Amino acid sequence: MATMLVGVSTGVMNTLLSKLSKILEDKYTKLKGVRRQIAFFRNELSSMKAALEMLETVEELDPLQKEWRDTVRELAYDIEDCIDPFLVLVDQKQDEQSTFFKGFSYKLKKMKARHEISNEIEELKTRVIEASKRHKRYNFVGLQSSHGTSGIDPRLRALYVEVDELVGIKGPKEHVMEWFAKGRGDVEVKVLSVVGSGGLGKTTLANQIFRQLKCQFECTGFVSVSRSPDIKSILRQMHTEVGITDDTSEDERQLIDKIRDHLKDKRYFVVIDDVWDVEAWEAVKLALFNNRCGSRIVMTTRNAAVASHCSRGGGCVYQMEPLSFVDSKMLFCQRAFRSQELYYPHLEEVCDEILAKCGGLPLAIITVSSLLAGKHAKDEWDRMLTAIGHALAKNPDAANMTKILSLKDYKISKQHLINRWIAEGFVHEEQGWRTYEVGGNYFNDLINRSLIQPVDINDGQAKACQVHDIILDFITCKAAEENFVTSVNSVEHGNISECRVRRLCVKNHNNEKVSKPTSLNVTHVRSLTMFGHVDGISLFAFPILRVLDLSYSLLKDKHLKNIEKLHFLKYLSLRSTLITKLPRKIGQLNCLETLDISYTEILELPLSIAKLECLANLYVGRGTRFPDRLIGKMHSLVELEEFGVSCELGKSLQGFSQLSKLRTLKVHLFWWSDAEGCQNYVSALLSSNLHHLYLTGGPLIMEKWYPPSPCIIRKLHIIGCYIRKVPNWMSSLGSLTELQLWIHRMGPNDIEILGAIPSLCFLKLKTMCGINGRIIICSNKGFRSLTYFSLRIKRCGTLLEFEPESMPKLDNFQVEFRLHGMDCLNGASDFGIQHLSALTKVKIGIWGNICSDGIYDPEQDMNNSITRSVVSLIKAAIEKLPNHPTSRFHLEYDHGSCLLGETSQEFEGQGPDEAYPRQHKIFSLRELEDATNCFSNSNVLQRGRFDGSMYKGRLGDGSLVVVKKDYISRALSMGYPNIDWRTRHFQTQVEMPVHRNLMRLHGFCITPTKRFLVYPYMSNGTVASRLRERPPYEPPLDWRTRRRIALGSARGLSYLHDHCDPKIIHRDVKAANISLDEDFEALVGGFGLAKLMDHMDTDEPNAVRGTIGHIAPEYLSTGIISEKIDVFGYGMMLLELITGQRAFDLAHLANDDDVMLPDWVKGLLKEKRLEMLVDPDLQSNYIDVEVESLIQVALLCTQGSPTERPKMAEVVRMLEGDGLAERWEEWQKMK
Repeated sequence: MATMLVGVSTGVMNTLLSKLSKILEDKYTKLKGVRRQIAFFRNELSSMKAALEMLETVEELDPLQKEWRDTVRELAYDIEDCIDPFLVLVDQKQDEQSTFFKGFSYKLKKMKARHEISNEIEELKTRVIEASKRHKRYNFVGLQSSHGTSGIDPRLRALYVEVDELVGIKGPKEHVMEWFAKGRGDVEVKVLSVVGSGGLGKTTLANQIFRQLKCQFECTGFVSVSRSPDIKSILRQMHTEVGITDDTSEDERQLIDKIRDHLKDKRYFVVIDDVWDVEAWEAVKLALFNNRCGSRIVMTTRNAAVASHCSRGGGCVYQMEPLSFVDSKMLFCQRAFRSQELYYPHLEEVCDEILAKCGGLPLAIITVSSLLAGKHAKDEWDRMLTAIGHALAKNPDAANMTKILSLKDYKISKQHLINRWIAEGFVHEEQGWRTYEVGGNYFNDLINRSLIQPVDINDGQAKACQVHDIILDFITCKAAEENFVTSVNSVEHGNISECRVRRLCVKNHNNEKVSKPTSLNVTHVRSLTMFGHVDGISLFAFPILRVLDLSYSLLKDKHLKNIEKLHFLKYLSLRSTLITKLPRKIGQLNCLETLDISYTEILELPLSIAKLECLANLYVGRGTRFPDRLIGKMHSLVELEEFGVSCELGKSLQGFSQLSKLRTLKVHLFWWSDAEGCQNYVSALLSSNLHHLYLTGGPLIMEKWYPPSPCIIRKLHIIGCYIRKVPNWMSSLGSLTELQLWIHRMGPNDIEILGAIPSLCFLKLKTMCGINGRIIICSNKGFRSLTYFSLRIKRCGTLLEFEPESMPKLDNFQVEFRLHGMDCLNGASDFGIQHLSALTKVKIGIWGNICSDGIYDPEQDMNNSITRSVVSLIKAAIEKLPNHPTSRFHLEYDHGSCLLGETSQEFEGQGPDEAYPRQHKIFSLRELEDATNCFSNSNVLQRGRFDGSMYKGRLGDGSLVVVKKDYISRALSMGYPNIDWRTRHFQTQVEMPVHRNLMRLHGFCITPTKRFLVYPYMSNGTVASRLRERPPYEPPLDWRTRRRIALGSARGLSYLHDHCDPKIIHRDVKAANISLDEDFEALVGGFGLAKLMDHMDTDEPNAVRGTIGHIAPEYLSTGIISEKIDVFGYGMMLLELITGQRAFDLAHLANDDDVMLPDWVKGLLKEKRLEMLVDPDLQSNYIDVEVESLIQVALLCTQGSPTERPKMAEVVRMLEGDGLAERWEEWQKMK
């Protein structure tokens, strides 16, 4: 596969040469007038490309070389802009009678007369000739060879740092030393690979290990390989390092023979630093004799694939991690002030912000702190924070950092990134690989090289990546310097290049029209990305646009006017915008390949979508409707996410059988659909050409499916509803490599069928328990190809055991289970992990009586707990494995009781966690009309904005219920036109899991224009009504009841966050949404805004919805959803519970605009003035200590920073009397 890591200039040249070659193919013979010029362009530019590739290997170019490179780059852009109209024209139907050809020919003639095109080609030809002449005047000979000696190796000083100057090296050093100690008796040569991104301190760690251990070996050496290694020079250095004093003038083979002969009977220790690829390692490795003297090799690399290759055969891979914040600050102060503490209070805040940007990278911290050494003025530090990346790009003192430091820490969707690469022409098909698969390989290559860091890892694959924050500004600066991207924001326009703008990024978060600089020429912009407001930008101003990304902007329907004029558009993203419909003329975008309208308010696709003959990737919301027979007409479709199926749309699945190119399909089955009626249509999907099929929702009756033989499906995910058993036909899926299932109760037959799938590499399972309390992975020649296995066991009492020789290739094992006592494991001790000899990674999650803030280490646990005993047993078994796998243990607090052998209602719920949809009653509209007297106004309980109107009713059996009515048509008029949003939230409420502290659904009803939810009637109302609306004859809530309400509601929220998969975020926690049953037990309800946070979700903005006073500040400012916004709402609800006041009214009690509510409450608490806070209705009938504790919990929950708030599971523990004092004391110190 061709290398991905090319520069800006060579990248555009590759794309252009590909197009030039395409024009010279036979089918373009009609372009006789330009073929000769095109051939000239291709031949000349091919030779220039070779020169550009040589320049890419040079770290510093002289001014003449830079100018020539920039000239050729701009020339390539202009030639591509000139020939693209021809490609668009001849790639369409050649029939002169076709409407398109007539229309496009007319527009082309109107846009550029023939003589204008000819003049432009002649002008470009003249520029090419001039560039070629200038190229010949330059001397590029020796550039490649000079690269290796262009300067002092920036890693050199890492070899001579004194131990007392090192920060954060102790932990990593101890880990590596432990590996050396464990293998002391092993006589085989072993390799320890230290891997991590540039600047993490790999060389420093390797050097410290080398200096401490070299006295224990007969022969030692430390050599550096680097990015462009001169193997002969490296062998000469090794020749000298290991103690050979002979002449080193021999060739590579003689040097290798001499080194091998010298090492063959010696116990040696060699460090091979900075290995970039496998080829360099294999060349150096030839000299390292594989003797049986207990020799050891340490190598460092930023490429994870290289590290894995080097350490195979019993070695070890050690992953370097960034410094902690404490160590980062110590290192920063040490370099900036020659002290381990910061003695300048006015710099404290800006120092912390700079360190946050540095992200724990030692090299970044050292570089920035050196630039600030001796500077104490705050404005100088502020300027560094603002332009930190630009400073690193321009300041010669930072040159070493820019040579070493890599990119990480800024989340980017893999899917969006690859599709944009394709649209830009950076990725092309290769033999045997689709374009997207090639892009995926490039993405993985960047991860392996530590240039980006994977995040949102699911099923062993990254769904997104991150770029380091400190490098973000640096990239922006370099991108502008090489005219790759021009950035314009509403505050300042930055540096505008004199070259034509090729890619434009507009940031406008002010409520004003976008104003671009008058000097900005946008007629050659090929990629436009906009954030915030888009007013003031006309799409007609960008005639050659290829990529248009308006995701998360405040886009409205009017802004898409003239979009059909963008004849070359290949990528269009309207994701998460306010758009309600697509223009009918969108069908004229004949080049469009990717269309993303997910999370928009589009109700239905226009029929003109069928005219998009190049459309390969379509991303829609599950509630967006497809017109009848549209699917079967989209013949170019390769990927579709996410097609929602309800009962009346089941037949529409038939259309997918007509799409021969479709490879990836994600379908959501609204489980109130006609399950049996949909089965045949869903089953038929396995008979199509699909490679990847994702099914969510349900229910599914898989036993009746009959896939063809052979079946070409490669990835199959079926989640959202438990299946009763694994169907027999699944073992016949010969091409299946990845499988995800939810199985109600796993039995031996399920395991046997799964183990028989011949090519299965990734397997992720969730189950309630094992049949008869056992899940045994037998050594019956099953799972021969499996490398990744994840298992989540929901209930206590299941024994998991791996027998000898089971899963022989398993590399990565993850398991999650509950542990309250040894009975929860049903006799299991270490799971038989010692039999998994190929393991390199183990991750274990335990829900039990204790939790861990980070990685749990049993040696640090001073309590003699059952958890410590079990983890110690498992860890001991892992340490016996030959590959010395890395292991991580994470503990979560399980506030529920041990459900050993029980079928508690808490775990027999509906929906996303444990779906048994047929337990819900499906009401007819007539039944609900009878129950509510035709929804009489006299039965209205509440008229809600988000939840719909609520009515009291009495069913035919006499039971009292609450009927919640939601008009779909009314939702449109209320400013919430997104049918996808309404559908998702209705589904969330229907599928809500059952827990003793969650409102349980009784049933539902669906009509074409209305939706109804039916709940049991709560005779005691809600917490809000009991606090503020109770009749005079009813007693107030006493203090004991309020404490029970606080604990019960916390348990309910904790269950939504920690026990549901996907987790559920409530988004509107308040007293009015906490109902009280006949025993005054708290039931969390009001799920109209609840959101399922599935594994595909990333940190993306959402429309801010909620109740004033309960909305977390970070959600209000960014729209980003996390479980911590519920924690904030819960804290405000606690204050309501204590004071009897609304949260909004409480803010006014502070009577000071400059005082935040939590600060006011904290002040009263400190002054012991509880009477100012406690509800007067309690009439002093409360316990002061308990009130103080509850206020403390509320204040911890309402902290401004979401990272400082506790999780709901921690809140439950604190309310139960565990850990509050410690957490409060820690917060007081921090403040």
